[in-house]
Amino acid sequence: MNSKKYFPELQSRQGELNAWGLSVLAIAGVFFLSLREVVPGWAWFLAGILTVSAASISLGNWMDRNTSIEITDESITFRNSVRTVEMTWAEILEVKTLPARWGRTVQVFGKNLYFSFTTYGEMKFRDEVKNKIGFLEGDAILNQIIEKAGLITSNDLDNKATIYKRS
Repeated sequence: MNSKKYFPELQSRQGELNAWGLSVLAIAGVFFLSLREVVPGWAWFLAGILTVSAASISLGNWMDRNTSIEITDESITFRNSVRTVEMTWAEILEVKTLPARWGRTVQVFGKNLYFSFTTYGEMKFRDEVKNKIGFLEGDAILNQIIEKAGLITSNDLDNKATIYKRS
């Protein structure tokens, strides 16, 4: 049985570290100020927002580090930290590709199953690549899904979204 496993580009953890640092500083600052005087509720609210943001970034990084797509002769399996979706090629009914800010979003639909992933994209600032996201081989993954599931182009919506279905 042929099997190939793909992993997304991993994000730098610097943003996560910065977010947690700001969160800790905000909570500590508000706490020490509250020892001397009454601190307005918005200060606690802001510290809470920073903490929720840091937790959200950590969750996203954790999920990315545990995400994979495995393609075999019989099926495709999408795994991340919270769920696993396995579909045989016959179970795939439709694939949609949508433009995303970086790369394209690929949505794979079965009768009662669904998963999505992002093809490779680069975040640039002043023509310099600052970050890479998505699956480097995302276009190859998409092409394999279309071919192995026997899908054809059903609708191409102004080069923005493409829908592949069974004939």
